Amino acid sequence: MFGRGGNQEKAIDRLRRNIQDGDDYDDDSHEEDAANGGSLLNRRMSLTGGGDAHVDLPTYNDDDDYDDDGDDPEEIEHYELNDSSVPDYEQMPDAHEHQMALDEGEEIRKHKEYKQGVIRVRLTRAMQYTFILLCIYLGFLIYGVIVTQYDYDPVSGQITAQTMSVRELAAANEFRRMQAFYLRSRWLYEESLRLDFKLHNNPNSALVIATEYEVLLEDVAKLSVDLNAAVFGSAYNQLHAQLSNWVRTDVAVYLQNISAAITQSSQERAGNAIISREIMYSNFMIISENIATYGKSVKGVSLGDLFEWSPEKFVREELEGIADGG
Repeated sequence: MFGRGGNQEKAIDRLRRNIQDGDDYDDDSHEEDAANGGSLLNRRMSLTGGGDAHVDLPTYNDDDDYDDDGDDPEEIEHYELNDSSVPDYEQMPDAHEHQMALDEGEEIRKHKEYKQGVIRVRLTRAMQYTFILLCIYLGFLIYGVIVTQYDYDPVSGQITAQTMSVRELAAANEFRRMQAFYLRSRWLYEESLRLDFKLHNNPNSALVIATEYEVLLEDVAKLSVDLNAAVFGSAYNQLHAQLSNWVRTDVAVYLQNISAAITQSSQERAGNAIISREIMYSNFMIISENIATYGKSVKGVSLGDLFEWSPEKFVREELEGIADGG
């Protein structure tokens, strides 16, 4: 596009001079230019009918109402002002208010998530506590089934759970305490019988076995202390005294005599050990009979093998390995 006013006239003059100068070229130069394609103006003139053809030069209006592209400036300005794509800044929200709204929404979301998390934690804990309580209750039921004593009614042929009063429960608990001391005493007796059997079958190891008798005396002393500290009702005074005397005197004296007889090679101590063993045996059998009699009168207790146990049976079945066929 050409400029307005003097610029347009200068451009037209240059174009006319170029046309006039083109006529001064000789034929050779025309041919050479034709061969080389000629100048831009010659090529255009050849397309429009040669050098003598009339060329309509463009004319331009010097009106300021048009711009270089031929558009009306007022129309362009009107178009730009009414373009719907241009945002209305007066209607745009304030940036600070918009950010505050976003922050408020984020806080609400976080608060909801926190509340949901708290609810989930509480539900989980409630389920855990419920499961623990159910397990405890189930264990209590199982324990109740195990410890409950049952009676057999020969008339009806049915097995029913025992019902006991508070007095009967107290009496049963006291007997079980005495029975526990009796079983500890019986274990001492069984261990002395085991050492006697070992000494009889291994006379060459007598000195080593003698130290084992001394070690067993430590368990005797512990049981004696526990019996002296135990308190029972008046119904168990005699049984308590018998059991304490057997532990403190009978079994203790026997273990001391047999150990001394071996280590000192003393015939006198060996004779005392034999006498002590007989006393230990007879007194313990009396205690076993008495505690069995007590147990039969107490409701809700189990006597186990109290009526079947004896020192001879223990030696046969446990030590010699001979089963009782009787």
